[in-house]
Amino acid sequence: MFAAEGFGQQQAPAFGTTNTSYQIINDTEFNPLYSSDSFFRGFSLNAIAGSGIFDAPIHLPDGALLTYAELDFCDSNTSGNHLGIAIWDLPAIGTSPPVDLQDLGSVSNVSQPCASVSADMSGLNYTVDNKNHRLFVGLLFNAFDSTNQITAVVIGYKLQVSPAPGSPSFNDVPISHPFFQYIEALKASGITGGCQASPPLYCPDNPVTRGQMAVFLAKALGLSFN
Repeated sequence: MFAAEGFGQQQAPAFGTTNTSYQIINDTEFNPLYSSDSFFRGFSLNAIAGSGIFDAPIHLPDGALLTYAELDFCDSNTSGNHLGIAIWDLPAIGTSPPVDLQDLGSVSNVSQPCASVSADMSGLNYTVDNKNHRLFVGLLFNAFDSTNQITAVVIGYKLQVSPAPGSPSFNDVPISHPFFQYIEALKASGITGGCQASPPLYCPDNPVTRGQMAVFLAKALGLSFN
């Protein structure tokens, strides 16, 4: 279970494309899909009786690569299939049905009070697009009772650098340049305008002063909002 491993030790920095970062969706963020579904909350989401669906939005940075999903739960009833989890992709506009990106399967006959199910989603190569798509996590309770408790859902993701554009912004950084993609990402993010405006040059082989480094880092990290 993710919580047992220690979230503080697992959480990656907010920046960088190598490590996985995690978003925790707590039980209080889930809502019933139907008004007839009854539940109560303490430090977990407890179903009352019957069956129902609960969902919660997933909020990740644009361009992030979805890599991991985990459900942490408790279920002391050892008979029957009680719980399922899925990650849904919905179009931002329109009434199209959600696409089931990842189904983590059904939890059944749990022999210990608390456990977790997880899935590696990196093989989907799903890139977050908040303008055109909405991500949700859905929980399906099947014949649930007060022994079924949801503590949290964990979503893992990695940041990415935008794909290279089709044409260069700087005359001295052609598309064949080994750093073309990364220089264009800096330009598109407003971190640099290059070393010369007309003609537009980046001067990729020039040394960077400490003053220029301060500009790059402050703009890239969005430092100091006091």
